[in-house]
Amino acid sequence: MIKITNLKCPIDHDDELIKRLVGKKLGIDISAITGFKIIKRSLDARKKPELIYILSLEVSLDRISFDKLRNRIKKGKIKDVSLSKKENNRRPFEINHEKPILKGAPKPVIVGFGPAGIFAALTLSRMGLRPVIFERGSEVKNRQKKCDIFFE
Repeated sequence: MIKITNLKCPIDHDDELIKRLVGKKLGIDISAITGFKIIKRSLDARKKPELIYILSLEVSLDRISFDKLRNRIKKGKIKDVSLSKKENNRRPFEINHEKPILKGAPKPVIVGFGPAGIFAALTLSRMGLRPVIFERGSEVKNRQKKCDIFFE
């Protein structure tokens, strides 16, 4: 991701205008911008009849444009632009529940039924798979008794 600060924008802006301003600032086509998030928005009222916002943004670009801009940004050639701490420019992991898994698909194996194992089992089940879970703890009845004794 790329962080842009001090981007001047009119009060009545929309997403397309912000994309055009970002594209102009970075010297890229707006189709390369895959998304942006406004981090900070400050109202500049120093020139009274004309009010503007000063924005700080995190911008996501397609991989090709990001790779082209990375060196220019690192060298400080573009003013008020830096690489975000989330430099890898990847989106959060998304789970696609819409595609059902075909019958006869191999069963995934989950070892351990702690928080991560529960999440993995739930996610795989929602995707239509039937995971096999291995837990090395004692049987549920014995385990429940031991937990009750421990928490007394």
